Amino acid sequence: MPKKKNKVPMHPMERKISLKNMSDITWRIFRIMSEFVDGFQFLSQFHK
Repeated sequence: MPKKKNKVPMHPMERKISLKNMSDITWRIFRIMSEFVDGFQFLSQFHK
């Protein structure tokens, strides 16, 4: 009887991602970054 190989779960960064999904992820990252910039610009308008 052949031995079963235990499958080690793949790290998320090692998975193959389609170009469409990669594009969606990239745009999400840029959107989050722009929200941080907008927030810091808003906060910089306040003075103590």
